[in-house]
Amino acid sequence: SGLLTFIIGVIDDRYNLGYLLKFILFGIVIFLVIFFSKEFLLQDLYFDTFSRSFNLNIYASYFVTILCILLLINATNLSDGINGLCLGIILVWLLYLNVNFNLYLNFIPMLIIILFSFIYNYKGDFFLGNSGSHFLGTFISLLTIYQYNLSLVESNEKNITSVETIFILFMLPGIDMLRLFILRIFNKKNPFSSDLSHLHHYLIKKFSLKVSLFIYFVSMLTPILLNQLTNIDNYLIITLFTFYYISLLYLIT
Repeated sequence: SGLLTFIIGVIDDRYNLGYLLKFILFGIVIFLVIFFSKEFLLQDLYFDTFSRSFNLNIYASYFVTILCILLLINATNLSDGINGLCLGIILVWLLYLNVNFNLYLNFIPMLIIILFSFIYNYKGDFFLGNSGSHFLGTFISLLTIYQYNLSLVESNEKNITSVETIFILFMLPGIDMLRLFILRIFNKKNPFSSDLSHLHHYLIKKFSLKVSLFIYFVSMLTPILLNQLTNIDNYLIITLFTFYYISLLYLIT
């Protein structure tokens, strides 16, 4: 699946495929993956806020799984706007998954590769392109779903991974994408059109690349660390971070 989305990305980099065609192709790839490998299909959603799990019927399972993966692929792609940002985000996500799900040795080679890739991407020596961001977004989304499903089977109720925890992990790129979608629709524009209105674009206009990345990663890591290291309720972390995000945008625009 990663290879197929990479190939679609290569073609997109070369010939500029439209968003509709790309999402249809991605949808087909994802459908085939989850059809033949149910380990990647979201069937139960555990919400810590309600302390209960909601079982999805087969149609809802396919719809929610495909939607979540497509959204993460798109959020990853949209984050690739300044040097080092997308790879830095991927590095944070992969480190989190390694630590939280005890993967460790399995992904050390990939962590090393992404770390060196981040350094050279930060310097501007090469760019990810849609091929790179699509592959990495697909890989992270499938790995997350697989480990989430595994946690539902292996964990007791106290250690189970909740939907809110996963949401917090992907929150900053996700909220930024949602904001732009809403604004573009409100302004009667294509929600998938490109512009320079992302959080990282506003940061780079006001600060240097180093400072922009620092602010972005601190903003991204803070709710994740609060979720992992404190007893603050997840819904409160999400609410506080949303206010922080709106305030940060207000200050830099």
